[in-house]
Amino acid sequence: MTYETCNKTDCTGCTVCLSGTAQAVQSYAPLTEFVDETDVPAGVKGWCWGGFLLSWIWAIGSGTRIGLLSAIPWVVLGVSILLGDNAHGPVWTALLSANPYVALGMAIWLGIKGRELAWKSGDWGSVEQFNRVQRSWTKCGVVIYLLLVAAVLIACVWFVSAIVSGFMNGNHSFRIG
Repeated sequence: MTYETCNKTDCTGCTVCLSGTAQAVQSYAPLTEFVDETDVPAGVKGWCWGGFLLSWIWAIGSGTRIGLLSAIPWVVLGVSILLGDNAHGPVWTALLSANPYVALGMAIWLGIKGRELAWKSGDWGSVEQFNRVQRSWTKCGVVIYLLLVAAVLIACVWFVSAIVSGFMNGNHSFRIG
């Protein structure tokens, strides 16, 4: 730092600087020497399993507002279920037809860009802390998906066993319950 009035860097014994009339002038390095704030460290980049598997839930937890767009397909589906028979017509047909593609597209996008988005939106102490949190999200996503797969398999086994037991009892019409 240099001083505007005397152009010195050391003010020992300087009467101008001691009087408080001099103003410090900060010299800045050229802009090319600064790191771009939008860059993320090398340890952060990579596939984001938490963002891919949990999409909007992960977006809320990671503070990435743009990731909340992945909730739109679920909102559309929920509204159509609530509306029941009133959710018909070309608009609802188009929305419900596009739903799985939008959800999958957002999940893939969050998988690709999620870690960078989370790094930029959070105040992380270190890359290690960030990676530890992202590993926790990955574990949660895998556990939830394994539970969903198990539930679907159980439902399929129950469904097939109901059909088989009906045919074995001589009932050749399909009825569950």
